[in-house]
Amino acid sequence: MNTAAVDPEAVNPEAVQPVAVITGASSGIGAATALKLADAGYRVVLTARRTEKLAEVADRIAKDGGQADTHQLDVTDRSAVEAFGAALGRCDVLVANAGGAIGGDSVAASSPDDWLAMYEVNVLGTLHITQVLLPKLIASGAGTIVLMSSTAGLTSYEGGGGYVAAEISHIFGSFGTAVTIIERGDHLLGRHDADIAERFTELYRKRFDVRLNAAVQQVSRAGPGVRLDLTTPTGPESAEGEVLLVAAGRQPNSDRLDVAAAGIEVDAHGHVRTDGTRQTTTPGIWALGDLANHFQLKHMANAEARVVWHNIAHPDKPRSAVFPVVPAAVFADPQVASAGATERELRALGRPYLAATHPYSKAAYGWALEDTTSFVKVLADPGTRLLLGAHIIGPQASTLIQPLVQAMCLGSTVDQMGRGVLYIHPALTEVLEQALLKLGG
Repeated sequence: MNTAAVDPEAVNPEAVQPVAVITGASSGIGAATALKLADAGYRVVLTARRTEKLAEVADRIAKDGGQADTHQLDVTDRSAVEAFGAALGRCDVLVANAGGAIGGDSVAASSPDDWLAMYEVNVLGTLHITQVLLPKLIASGAGTIVLMSSTAGLTSYEGGGGYVAAEISHIFGSFGTAVTIIERGDHLLGRHDADIAERFTELYRKRFDVRLNAAVQQVSRAGPGVRLDLTTPTGPESAEGEVLLVAAGRQPNSDRLDVAAAGIEVDAHGHVRTDGTRQTTTPGIWALGDLANHFQLKHMANAEARVVWHNIAHPDKPRSAVFPVVPAAVFADPQVASAGATERELRALGRPYLAATHPYSKAAYGWALEDTTSFVKVLADPGTRLLLGAHIIGPQASTLIQPLVQAMCLGSTVDQMGRGVLYIHPALTEVLEQALLKLGG
């Protein structure tokens, strides 16, 4: 295990084999990227603050016939990053992946200092990598740079009724924790289809203390816990608990990374601008994940990573990351999944549509589950008969949505989906068939 300067033989500028440097290579996405690049023929230089896992990654690469070197690098230490950059010889690909980890044994056991340390790794680490290594490589015309960062800063409190609050509430509630959800809107999951949001809110109010149309005015200590003073339509209220989770959304840290120093453009929301291949406005620099798109979904980042990996390894045959439909799910109880437009969005556009809703209970599997609250909702264009939106609440929603996503991406009509294929009885997918048949045709 190397802990000093970069081994010159590992990054010899005269070497024929291309070299890829990966920071944060002990993390899941860093390690996966290293394996992909090694498989594509790159000699990889693995760096991380904690080196325990680097040897494992290097061993996996070696077993597959690749070459890898390991180096300790604390990206929060600017002098260490500068020394690494100064010693860096040949580098055809730089993957800047700051990463970060919680110091405690679990989220519940982590102290504020642990969270601050994790935030420091993400912000300072990516900042140093960007300001020190990227401009140096750009100036030398070294090659390709991939900026992978899901780092995000907390915004001011805006309410906690989105998917993060829904999922974390479900987790803690399942362990017997009394949960209070404070939401400034009149429904939880307010960006979902109105029928889904209404049903989800109804069911969550049976499980938890849900305060709707409530705004936080003050947070203060209350013994070992916290107290929140609220304003509501019916007057002042308060809520107390042992722990406060602020699930107020995230925003990209492109301003703190100072991406403009490398000539990288961002949009009005701070997301890095990329073309279809995920290359930024500065040639040779690529961006993916939460930093570069508004969806903030792991499956979106995974798909983008595959495109970037291909384009780095095969620059003469670039691929584009084109996703006409981006599905999402809320892993709570009940589970929620959605793809495409909501009914509210179609109305706002003045676009004609057909709508059909079908309960789980009308399908054999749903009846066997004794389910009385779950349903599938589909929206279609009356002219083209193409599916415009799909929304599901209930067991296995994230799995049930997938055939509808396939149809939306591949251009299948609701008639082809509903009448042109067989649905296994008594599988839960029959509820999809029955919902589609309700659209007529």
